[in-house]
Parts: sequence; structure tokens; C-alpha cells
Amino acid sequence: MHGMDHGTMAPGTVEVTIDDAMDRMMNDMHDVEPTGDPDADLLLTMIPHHQCAVNMAEAVMPEIDDPEVVALVRAIIASQEAEILAMQAMLERLGHATADDNP
Repeated sequence: MHGMDHGTMAPGTVEVTIDDAMDRMMNDMHDVEPTGDPDADLLLTMIPHHQCAVNMAEAVMPEIDDPEVVALVRAIIASQEAEILAMQAMLERLGHATADDNP
């Protein structure tokens, strides 16, 4: 989807919503200030990556019909949200602020 001509897409389409989520993820990942701690730096960049998966899954949920895909999308949301919480807890244990800690 990256590199697509989004000018031809109707606003609010799943493709635009997913692309917006990916753009936000890339911006958020690039905005991470390196801490010098490889463990923390990985976690800080992975949180936006996982949040993007949640955002994309939530964006397509209203558009999908197949029960197996619906179940997968719900599982993606649940697992990615759980992993985000786990990474935030690890960051706290390592003494580093998460994006949620910074206004």
C-alpha cells in the first residue's frame, strides 16, 4: 500500500485508514529518542509498531465479514495490546519512560 496514489481513494476507505496508521507508526518510531540502552530502544520502537497493528485491525473490523478473519482480527488486537502493556512494564522496570508517560 505504501507508494499508492491515495488521491484516487475516497476519504475514509480502509486503504486510506491503514495507510494513515502506517504513516503515524513510522513517524512515532522515528520520533523515539535513543536512550543508549538497546533493550529500551527496541521496546520504545516496537510499541508504535504494535499499536499500528491494533489501529489497522480496528480500521478493517467494520468492513470484514468472514468469521475466521473476524476472529483473527480480534486476536490480533488482544495480543498486540497485551504485548504493548508488557513492553511498557519492561520499560518501567528498566527505568525508562514510555510514550504514555510523556505528554
